[in-house]
Amino acid sequence: MPRLTAPRRQAEVCAPLPAAHAAARYARHLPERTLLYALVQARYPDFIARLEAEDRPLPEYVREEFETYLRCGVLEHGFLRVVCEQCRAERLVAFSCKKRGFCPSCGARRMAESARHLVEEVFGPRPVRQWVLSFPYPLRFLFASKPEAIGPVLGIVHRVIAGWLADQAGVPRDTAQCGAVTLIQRFGSALNLNVHFHMLWLDGVYDANVEPPRRKPRLRRARAPTSAQLTQLANIIAHRVCRHLSRRGWLEGE
Repeated sequence: MPRLTAPRRQAEVCAPLPAAHAAARYARHLPERTLLYALVQARYPDFIARLEAEDRPLPEYVREEFETYLRCGVLEHGFLRVVCEQCRAERLVAFSCKKRGFCPSCGARRMAESARHLVEEVFGPRPVRQWVLSFPYPLRFLFASKPEAIGPVLGIVHRVIAGWLADQAGVPRDTAQCGAVTLIQRFGSALNLNVHFHMLWLDGVYDANVEPPRRKPRLRRARAPTSAQLTQLANIIAHRVCRHLSRRGWLEGE
């Protein structure tokens, strides 16, 4: 059965972020001085050679992740010369890999940019709750081998949670308007295969019929879920997901 959790409301997620300090200065990160870079640089060529000798080479996208990381932030692999229009001071800015794998610099930048976008452009100063849904091992393997199965399953999960939020807020389901953003994570804390959903939901719903025109919509808050309610929702999701996957021929037996 899937495991569904909904920790306490993440109110601080939607708090305004402090503006960048006017005196902040750019400092180039030096990946070649880090332990991770040294290990990859020293061991990666031998690792690739050993796998190829065993006739089990790495997928091309994995090789690209390693090789672009070794060029990320290193001036000899390309840079921009930035000049201040006022004082004419110059600074070299190295190209970055912009990958999603294990580059600490690009990963941290992407995380900060995504968080700022969600806070300032998506949710704003509204209450948000994180919901996390994990799956049993057979479904993790299925989603890893058939990515096209994830979208319909996520749709089922969203409909179940949206309906529950509408009920908790006292708004008819056919007029309730919800808001959610889902990040699909494919690994666990031990870098093991673990396809699961991290979902940020508005902690309530809007009623599309009640609010008159030209009036600011009001969020109708939902009560926090209890452990019993989470178990019930997980059972509903499990039943509907298994029924869908069985109909598609992707799931057999229990």
